[in-house]
Amino acid sequence: MWQESFPIQLMVLGALRYLGRGLTFDDLEDFTAINEEIHRQFFHVFIQFGSSDLFQEYVAHPVNAEQYRTHQHEFNMGGLHGAGWSSDATNVIMWRCTHNLKQANTGFKQSYPARSYNLTCNHRQQILHTTKGHPSRWNDKILAYHDEFLYSLRKGDILQDAKFTLLSWCNQIGGPVKESRYCGSWGLVDKNGYHQWSCTQAPGKADLTLPERRLSEFIESFQKDAKCTFGILKGRFRILKADIRLEGTEAADNTWLTCCALHNWLLDIDGLSSEWQNGVQSDWEGELGDNEAEGFAEYAPFAVQRLQQPEIAQFGSRGEHERSMARPGLLVPEVSQEDDSAAGDNDDNLSITSDGFGETVDEDGAVYINSLLYREFRSLLVEHFDILWRCRAIVWPTRN
Repeated sequence: MWQESFPIQLMVLGALRYLGRGLTFDDLEDFTAINEEIHRQFFHVFIQFGSSDLFQEYVAHPVNAEQYRTHQHEFNMGGLHGAGWSSDATNVIMWRCTHNLKQANTGFKQSYPARSYNLTCNHRQQILHTTKGHPSRWNDKILAYHDEFLYSLRKGDILQDAKFTLLSWCNQIGGPVKESRYCGSWGLVDKNGYHQWSCTQAPGKADLTLPERRLSEFIESFQKDAKCTFGILKGRFRILKADIRLEGTEAADNTWLTCCALHNWLLDIDGLSSEWQNGVQSDWEGELGDNEAEGFAEYAPFAVQRLQQPEIAQFGSRGEHERSMARPGLLVPEVSQEDDSAAGDNDDNLSITSDGFGETVDEDGAVYINSLLYREFRSLLVEHFDILWRCRAIVWPTRN
């Protein structure tokens, strides 16, 4: 009926206003002089299209190394080599829930029915994957088992050709380092509730050493990408923050998937889905940072010298006395060249314990991370991050 009698542009704008402002169909009737029942029928067609065709076009998780590489950029800047995504779960209120489903969709944290969605995104808040709705009574572990992307990573069905390098000390802390190659993908999850899989790293709850705490702080900061994405989604689409007043779980899930597709589409239109390169230029870079005073580098504070001349060593011209007083550090790690074949080997103290998912190493000697236990892979990440921290090689990514 609406296909022939009403302009499609007006109906689409009404559907977008329903999603973005959280209006009712009665409100749309007041704005457009089109019967609310017509708006309701069209909206169900709109979210059916958004959750199928539109979602498939704008939301797709990487399945090989070439597709995965662009999502790793910001994580590599932050010293989390091999990582490329963050994952978390959220709830969306669903008021018109049938009585037989109300108990399952009423979680332990709230007294109203809701649907739970596990979402995976990169550091640019670009959605890579999301599950369809599940009862809000389910916890994060159950959601992870029903998350196609996370469980495929654990089994090694996707991204097994993605390779990355981790650093480790050869003999002692502060000495030469060696490089080891690994295969697979890993990401960041919340510390409360998720499985301890090697591909899902969470902030530590009881870190005993300073390197462990540093890594946990960075993981926790990067993992907030998923929470920021939830905030952006619920800010752009008021229906997700207020409530979904459509009948049935299928309509609620279609609404969520449509909002995710529109979110990624808007990122592409605004130019915010590309890699973050060098950040916003500060006053110390370019012509603004040039000082006309002759001999400025000689009397400038040491921190300013490092800003203008990054190649200066960590301790610069402070002298041997101050070098001995400061904590150990390396500007550029010395990579051991004793045995080139060791690049694909693990530490001597590391035991590879397969959990039954695929092979342990590939044809080049790189270790599959899904063949390692959670604590084994975590110890490698702690050592790698500690080396980069001492080298001043970790940069928090900022948008251009």
